Amino acid sequence: MMRFNFFFVLAVVVIFSVLQLSQVETIDVQTIAGLILFALLMFSFMGMADTHVVKIWMHDSDGVDVCLSEVPDSTSISTITVGSKNAVMELTETQLNSVKTPLDEAATLREEARTAESSGDTDTAATKNTAAAAKETDAQNALNAL
Repeated sequence: MMRFNFFFVLAVVVIFSVLQLSQVETIDVQTIAGLILFALLMFSFMGMADTHVVKIWMHDSDGVDVCLSEVPDSTSISTITVGSKNAVMELTETQLNSVKTPLDEAATLREEARTAESSGDTDTAATKNTAAAAKETDAQNALNAL
C-alpha cells in the first residue's frame, strides 16, 4: 500500500508541475520554489497516511457496512447517532477484540483448511471450514451486540 501511495503522490506532483509550468511564460525562482514546496507538502501527507487503521469491514444485522478502526489515544471520538443507529462510536479494546479475535481465528482456520484440501485431506478441510464458519458467526454475534 505504501508503494501505491508513493506512486500516487509522485503522479500528482508531476501532473501538477506540468500544468503549472505550461501556464507560465518564464520559469523563475518563485515558480520552482512553489513546486518544491507543493511536492514537500504532498510527500509529508503521504507519510502521515496510516494504511493499517481500518481493522475490520463487516455488515451489521441490517446489512449496513461497519468499519472497526483503531485511532490514536489523542483522538477524541464522539458518538454520532443517525436514527436509532450509532454511526460513530468509541469501542473499548475488549469490545474490538470480541469481534477481531474470532475473525482472526476464522482466517487461520480457513488457511489451514486450504492447506489440508490441497494435500488431499478433505475431512480435515471440512472440519476446519466448519470451525471457521462458527468463528465467523461468533464475530457477527459480537458485532451485533455492540
